[in-house]
Amino acid sequence: MRTSQSAIHHMDVGAEVIGIDSKTIITESMKEELYCAWKKFGILVFYDVDTIERHIEISEVFGKLAPHPIPELRSLENPLLLQIGGELRAPAYVFDDKDIRIERIAWHRDTAFTPDIAKGSMLRMVTAPRKNGETLFADTAMAYDALSPTMKKRLVGLEYKASLRTGPMEQHRPGCFWKTVRPATADEDPQGRRDERVRGAITT
Repeated sequence: MRTSQSAIHHMDVGAEVIGIDSKTIITESMKEELYCAWKKFGILVFYDVDTIERHIEISEVFGKLAPHPIPELRSLENPLLLQIGGELRAPAYVFDDKDIRIERIAWHRDTAFTPDIAKGSMLRMVTAPRKNGETLFADTAMAYDALSPTMKKRLVGLEYKASLRTGPMEQHRPGCFWKTVRPATADEDPQGRRDERVRGAITT
């Protein structure tokens, strides 16, 4: 796939966008092609996104931006951003069926615990970690497609509770949307596939 000034190369997971640097003017036709590529591949990798302004500009290609629902997590530089790791790094907990692990984030969909779940997110690496730092992605539509007809039928009409923990035991926090009940499956998307939401979309 090629936009007027760039090429989109399919990778084993997602696709990379070649030819859009910090000086490239993103036209309306390029925005449309990038959006279609995102819908097709699920993940797009951009290069040379070296400023907050460019980060915001590319993010807006894929929809209207909204600040994180937890005010204290919003960046002081721009409320539409939040910083992950670095100086603001805080303990993260995940239960792996045997023990509570620290400094790992479980499989999740961003802001699934709020009434308005995030359509997507754009990560920008500012400083590469010396170790760890891996980010894993799961294609939830593909996961749904792989289910047996019996399991798909069992999911119809079911709901699940999405919540955010502030620690290994906490489940509630005043003033924020911490628990939301959602259908186990979403409505049909334009490609005729259901996005299975029981499992998450990203982990680090």
